[in-house]
Amino acid sequence: MHRQILLQQLERYRLVRPGYDFDDGPRLQGLVDFIKATPECFERHPPGHLTASAVVLDPTLSHLVLTHHAKLDMWIQLGGHCDGDPDTEAVARREAAEEAGLHHLELVEPVPFDVDVLPVPARPEAAFHWHYDLRYLFVSPRVELVPTDESKDLRWFTLGEAARVAVEPTMQRLLGKLTSL
Repeated sequence: MHRQILLQQLERYRLVRPGYDFDDGPRLQGLVDFIKATPECFERHPPGHLTASAVVLDPTLSHLVLTHHAKLDMWIQLGGHCDGDPDTEAVARREAAEEAGLHHLELVEPVPFDVDVLPVPARPEAAFHWHYDLRYLFVSPRVELVPTDESKDLRWFTLGEAARVAVEPTMQRLLGKLTSL
């Protein structure tokens, strides 16, 4: 998938998700503007780059996989950098497999479930930058999760439990969307 295909996917997102959240419009427009202005948007570089996430629910839609991210020290969905791969759905799948051992994922819709633009604070190895995140919704059997060193913890949560541990505003907004399914 190159930038034009991704932009078409985001236009479909705009059409199928019009009323989820008053903030969707500005976030989506920021993402679209970034992709249009940045030919190397799939590569890691300042001031920002694309990331892709796997929002993974069990078949009952009542349990969600979250990772306690080691570097960020917070509970978030699975995901990571595109690192040059323009197929953001495939990146989300790869991250779910690498970070949790989830290999049997069913994509709910062929458009992102959510988009976000997230500031990433400066660290010794990286300057301040932005993550332009495309979040895909998947269903997976509730299997045992396989953690990696990227995670302090990894588990299935009910949506209510997830709302108590994933307290960042971006996660609360995402959980609000999930509870409306």
